[in-house]
Amino acid sequence: MNLHKYQLIIKNIEFGKRLPTALYIHVDGFKHLPSELQQWVTQLLKQYNLDDIDYQVIKFATQSLKLSLLIYPDFFTAPFPELVESYTLDFSRQTVRHKSYKKSINPPILHRKELFLPFGHSSIPECQLITEAAEKAGLFKNVKTIGFKQNWEKLMREKKFNFPRDSQPNIQRHLTAINRNVLSRPMQTLFRNQFLDGKYSIFDYGCGKGDDLRELRAHNVESQGFDPVYAPNNPKVVSDVVNLGFVINVIENPKERAECLREAFLLSRRLLVVSAMLANEVKQSRYSFYGDGVVTKRNTFQKYYSQMELKNYLESILQTNAIAVAGGIFYVFRDTEAEQLFLIQRQQYRQWTQLTQHPRPTEPVMKRATLFEQHENLLQAFWMTCLKLGRCPKQAEFTESETLQKAVGSFRKAYQLVCQNFGKELIQQAEQARRDDLLVYFALNLFEKHKPYQKLPEWLKQDIKSFFGDYKTVQQQAHELLFSVGRTGVIREACIQAQQSGIGYLFDEHSLQLHTSQVNQLPKVLRVYVGCATQLYGDIEEADLVKLHINSGKVSLMRYASFEETPLPILQERIKIKLRNQEIDFFDYTDKQQLLYLKSRYIPENFPNYMEQKNFDMAMEQLKPVNVNEYSIDQTILTKILRERELIIKDWKLLYERV
Repeated sequence: MNLHKYQLIIKNIEFGKRLPTALYIHVDGFKHLPSELQQWVTQLLKQYNLDDIDYQVIKFATQSLKLSLLIYPDFFTAPFPELVESYTLDFSRQTVRHKSYKKSINPPILHRKELFLPFGHSSIPECQLITEAAEKAGLFKNVKTIGFKQNWEKLMREKKFNFPRDSQPNIQRHLTAINRNVLSRPMQTLFRNQFLDGKYSIFDYGCGKGDDLRELRAHNVESQGFDPVYAPNNPKVVSDVVNLGFVINVIENPKERAECLREAFLLSRRLLVVSAMLANEVKQSRYSFYGDGVVTKRNTFQKYYSQMELKNYLESILQTNAIAVAGGIFYVFRDTEAEQLFLIQRQQYRQWTQLTQHPRPTEPVMKRATLFEQHENLLQAFWMTCLKLGRCPKQAEFTESETLQKAVGSFRKAYQLVCQNFGKELIQQAEQARRDDLLVYFALNLFEKHKPYQKLPEWLKQDIKSFFGDYKTVQQQAHELLFSVGRTGVIREACIQAQQSGIGYLFDEHSLQLHTSQVNQLPKVLRVYVGCATQLYGDIEEADLVKLHINSGKVSLMRYASFEETPLPILQERIKIKLRNQEIDFFDYTDKQQLLYLKSRYIPENFPNYMEQKNFDMAMEQLKPVNVNEYSIDQTILTKILRERELIIKDWKLLYERV
């Protein structure tokens, strides 16, 4: 890299502490640098054997091709950390200069830590509090004299400056544990994703009073737990799945918080589940600020995150992907193959496979039919595997492969036989569905900027070969699919196609609204559209309806009270996910009494009480209620209309009230 190009890249970096001759950034911000600069620095450090240096800050000279690795071990734990060592690499001279301050009584001091961190870093608020306290005390009035330890400490003594940590409140962590009568939300996500089916061991790190553990054991799920207050003597055991449920948000010390997170991750063989309170779930103004969080009236500490802030924090500490599965809940996989399988399965379109209507064979295939009848159960199991994969399986993908080969001769012959008996139409549908699933998966990987793994699982290699030919082809098609999400015309046409197929309701070609159970039946470009939103927010099972905004690049989720049990469910919460600027807004409707109008528009025909709902909605339309917007009606207004017309609602029916 030449000097001009280097200076241009450095000039356009939008975060970091910028001085006339240098730009300083914390190592947590390295992954946010331009990829070309990342690659250049990585190559240099490897070339000069500096790639194993545990540095905290990197300094980029702005006038020459120089960079320095600065070691501040106490960056997050000390209010004004001391420089311990530095390595300066001069690329133009091909030299490395090392300097140690370990024995120095007057090492350099670092101030204004928040400036070094990338936007959204979880430690910025705490660092800002430190800076504000120092500014208020007048410590930064003469910056020329505060760069080294002795002058800095002398100045603090003169100003009688006491850092607020000396008067810490008495944090009562044990008061954060609550009694539960149902599984916690993180455990519910594990159930929905089939991690509580008995195949995996569970360790609840921070189990509180143990309510989740008692319920899991009642279902014969192998589970253990640890809690520093309620179960301090229990061992911390390595398990398939580790749940760190609402723990990191109650730890007031950032260093201890990070250590707890790392320890929980190391205990997981397959998956770590991390959950924390979101900022939207509380009015923080009720509490007093402390560190990077607040202290409640009960003297408990709470660190509230935004969804993206929590994701960034987990990835910066654990240095791997954090996958949103719900608001404030993330999955972090230790097993990369399990991660890929999870990401593919959450995008799969599942359709019913009809087995009871076999076509009557004609004379030319009677011999094959006889063979089929002799081994019907075996071939039916083989057929189900074919439909699951969308292709002829390999030997390792079918558990009874040896039995099948002895009975039929070969997998190819068995495949022809089952296609002949069950019909090629079903396998063609399964093949198309599988292709779409894979394209959606790879497109969302590109959106999330997941790095491709060096070694793909064998089953995924076989899928790529069967459906696309090679890895390059599927990446190209996934890239095209992802970028088509940004084209309004493509989204509009796909929404029209969805409604014509009986999926959802289209409002004047500006939005499509549907029940969440139908998302994976949408055209693949809309599945990617919703998938991008779920990458930011998490899975949508907790919501009832999803709304795709065609023009604005937004996806909204609506959650209702008793959605299945009533013809007019009451809106509880609306979540708006803005894809273009990757923000999430939460709106509470619990006090607004907004009823869903014409629910049958959005639900599939196999939904409970669909016909009753359809007839009820037709009756509602006959009322011609006023003040109805495109999808809701105020409960107070509806009550008034019903009273005026002497009507009542009972069991999905509008009936005249009997006097």
